[in-house]
Amino acid sequence: MIQEVSLRQVRRDENGRFREELECRDEGGLTDYLTSLPLSEIVDGGDDFYGQTGEQIVLLYDAPENILSVILWDDYIKVVPFWENRAYYYHVSGGLDWGKLDQLLGEPA
Repeated sequence: MIQEVSLRQVRRDENGRFREELECRDEGGLTDYLTSLPLSEIVDGGDDFYGQTGEQIVLLYDAPENILSVILWDDYIKVVPFWENRAYYYHVSGGLDWGKLDQLLGEPA
């Protein structure tokens, strides 16, 4: 079942700390890009995420049930539907296209 969600906030975090809020320049383009990614679910609980440093993009969506968090990091995606009280971890085959993400997301005007 496809659920309607709307993008509430985009931010850049570094080493687990808020760095800056970003603006989505093309929400439809971002959705198209994210849904086109070749993903493999990590079923061991996402241990690759723990203790990692570096930059992450955090997307917060309003969903009918509550908030949906999508975290983009390196070649991984972490999805947290707050109403389920759990997280889903995915590996992106070939990695994320950070150049494309920079085109879709940027500093507020």
